[in-house]
Formats: sequence, structure tokens, C-alpha cells
Amino acid sequence: MARCYTHLSSSVWACGAVGSALPWHGRGQGFESLQVHQIYNPKMSPASVQIGDSVICQKLNDEAVLLDLSTQNYYGLNASGAQIWDALVRTNDPRMAAQELSEFYHLPLEAVAEDVQKVLKDLIALGLVTPVTA
Repeated sequence: MARCYTHLSSSVWACGAVGSALPWHGRGQGFESLQVHQIYNPKMSPASVQIGDSVICQKLNDEAVLLDLSTQNYYGLNASGAQIWDALVRTNDPRMAAQELSEFYHLPLEAVAEDVQKVLKDLIALGLVTPVTA
């Protein structure tokens, strides 16, 4: 049976198994608890992150769909979440990702860093991204 979650943050929507007839964005579905794969403290951003080996990304206009091949669950990212994902893939560093996005969009670094942390929290909780310890 496919699982579908309501939106996890302002940028991440999560849906169930591949091949299900459920809408990719998960609107109107019940929230299920998520197993947290890593302990996450939003005040202590990891210096580096690693994208899961089983995670693939497909762009859909400005949005993106992430597929975790190990669980066969897929997750939708809105335009902001997709930009954050791309920056994390390029840099593997949440601070550098926030800096890059702040400079590109001419936004205050503190606000962008907060948004990156919100999305990163969900990505870590879903097991799509792993913090790398020194």
C-alpha cells in the first residue's frame, strides 16, 4: 500500500510507493510519522552533507521529484526546495548552499540559511541526505 504524507515543510511534499495512483504532491492525505534517520539539531548545521546513493532527482519545470530507490518513496520539491536541493548537490555544504543562493537572489543570508535548514531538516529525517561528521 502506498503511503502519502501531507507537506513536511513549505518546500517538501512526500508521497508513497512508486507506481501508485496517488498525486505526487500528497495534498489531502494523512500525515504519518517519519522515522528519523539521523539526530538533527537545527541550530547546529552539519558542515557537510552527502546525498543518498539511492536518491535520484527529476526536474519538472521549476519543481523537482526525488525518488528514493531503496524505499520506492518519492518526494516533491517546490521551486524553492528544488533550488536548495540543487545548491546542496553542488556544494555538499549547507552554509555554502545558503551563501550561493543568498548572493544569486540578493536576499539576506540569515533568511536563506533558515530556509535551507528547514528543508535540510526534512531531507535528513527522510533519509535522503546524511550529515557528514568530521
